[in-house]
Amino acid sequence: MPGEKSNQESSKNEEQPEQAASEIKEPQVETELSPKEKLKKVWELARHLRQIFSISPIYGTEDYTLIGAPVGSAITLNSFHTARQFEFALALSLNPLVEEFAQQNVKFFPEMKKRIDLPDGGYQITIESSPESKKQFEKFETGVKNLIENQVMKGLKILDLGCGSKPTFARAARAAGADVYTVDIFGADGFEYDDRKEIDPEIIRYEIKKHIKLDLNDPNAVKILQERTGGNFDLVTEANLHTGGATAAFHEGKKIAWPLLKPGGIHFDANKFDKTPDIKERK
Repeated sequence: MPGEKSNQESSKNEEQPEQAASEIKEPQVETELSPKEKLKKVWELARHLRQIFSISPIYGTEDYTLIGAPVGSAITLNSFHTARQFEFALALSLNPLVEEFAQQNVKFFPEMKKRIDLPDGGYQITIESSPESKKQFEKFETGVKNLIENQVMKGLKILDLGCGSKPTFARAARAAGADVYTVDIFGADGFEYDDRKEIDPEIIRYEIKKHIKLDLNDPNAVKILQERTGGNFDLVTEANLHTGGATAAFHEGKKIAWPLLKPGGIHFDANKFDKTPDIKERK
């Protein structure tokens, strides 16, 4: 009967809101990682980045180091270990762009040998990069610049212990958005530049402001650094304390770092880059 059909439809309509409500999914809320979970994730990302960067300098950073050379392109001061600092700071950001960059498939292609015949009847062999290698290099370099220009380290507060006269890590990390302090036994007047006259004076003034001249053997070193920087660092790192210069005898980086780290902050010694670093779990 028409009346009964109407009642059935009415009954179904009354049930629909309840069914719809049961189908609504609760929004997923990201839970904050525990210090151990954070360290595990950061370290895994750092290892992926190391596979990409390998033992090479980090090309794509040369426009930001103020010496005209990429991070990690020298034997000391701007060394392989300096590149590990930048690599780890990228990982610590846990920025989606960094995670995407770390997933790329890097292939290394053999170099090509080319014979050139000389007028005297002799010849010489030149070695050139293959087209595949050149293409891969350009992709790599563009990717690094993209990370820096997108400020992937924004929000990180970093202290570089024993930065040396070529603080390339600090400079590149600042360009990537990090708030970076440096400390060494000599003042910022000892910093080296490719062509100081071509550099924005404000950049130089800022890095001078962020540098602390201090002998880390001073028994009040931690107190002085706390007063000058405010502490609460996400990362305290070192690459040059063991590699020569006036601070070569200093091997207590962690002792200086620990009181200056915030809970969840990490001390990373780039000289022990293959060893899982320490994370501060609580105050």
